[in-house]
Order: sequence, then structure tokens, then C-alpha cells
Amino acid sequence: MHFFMKKFLISIVALLAIVALPIRALAENSVSATATATAKIEIIPIIALSKSVDMNFGRVSPSGSDGNCVLTTTNTRVLTNLAEVSGGTVPASSVFVVTGGPGYSYVITLPTSATLSGKSTGKTMTVTNFSARPSSVTTDGLVGTIGTNSYFTVGATLGVEASQAVDTYSGDFEVSVAYN
Repeated sequence: MHFFMKKFLISIVALLAIVALPIRALAENSVSATATATAKIEIIPIIALSKSVDMNFGRVSPSGSDGNCVLTTTNTRVLTNLAEVSGGTVPASSVFVVTGGPGYSYVITLPTSATLSGKSTGKTMTVTNFSARPSSVTTDGLVGTIGTNSYFTVGATLGVEASQAVDTYSGDFEVSVAYN
């Protein structure tokens, strides 16, 4: 019996070893796992902006009260408490050309105000209420889409004091664009 018991125990140990190895291997495999991912990037053209036309409010004359000269993005000028003066340059909204990745949208950033200074007197005037109209849309807004002929116009309001000094006034303002 002793011989059979010894064989039986050896058989049990061998069977347990055979069963335990796959369980241990299974346990080791379930502790960790790996996966692979792909990294991608698309490079698009740099967005660029250039001025094509300067803003020009034209000629006006104060009429005894503070007034406004509103220049729309469609080159329409609306005068409040100002007299229209013919001659000189034609009023025009600014035009900026946008280039970059075709079909990509962009957002326009406008200034809150700008100061114009008199050439002879050094007196100042303030431009406010800037607005833009991208060529890719039919209303004023700050988002456009880059196409083959992408541009936007900029209009604004110029405040004119009742006693504004006679002079030619000018000043710079900055606009910017970025991919949206």
C-alpha cells in the first residue's frame, strides 16, 4: 500500500503542478496589458493679415453741437450733428486681406478705441464702436472663412466735438485674426 500511496501522491502533485501553471500564467497576464496608439498632426498654412485700404471718414464740419460720423462696413456714412462737405476723399471703410488654410474659419479681434491726432494742432479725436464684415458672410460679425479671395471690412464711429479744431486728423489702429 505504501507503494500505491506514494504513486498516488506523486500523481496528485503532478496533476496540481499541471493545473497550477496555467492558472499562474493567467494571473500574471491579467495584472498588466499593453496597447498601441498612433500620434498624428496636420500642418496648415500660417494665417496672415494685410491692410488693403485705410479707413477714411471723409470731410465734415461741426454744426454747433457734439456729433458723430458713423462709417459702416459697407462704406455708408451716417452723420449726426455734422454738416456734410463735398470734395476731398471718398469715405471708405478699412479693408484687410486674410490668407491661410482654405476652408478654415478665423476670428477677428478689433480695438475698443483709437485716437486720431491733428496734423497741425495736435488736438485729438476718438474712434469707437469698431465693427467688421468678413467677405464670407453677408452681415457684420467677427468670424469668417478663408477662401480664394478672403477679406473683411472695418467700420467705426468717430466722435466730433462742437468746437473741434480745423485740421487733418489721423491715427493708427490694429486688428488681428486667428484660426477659430
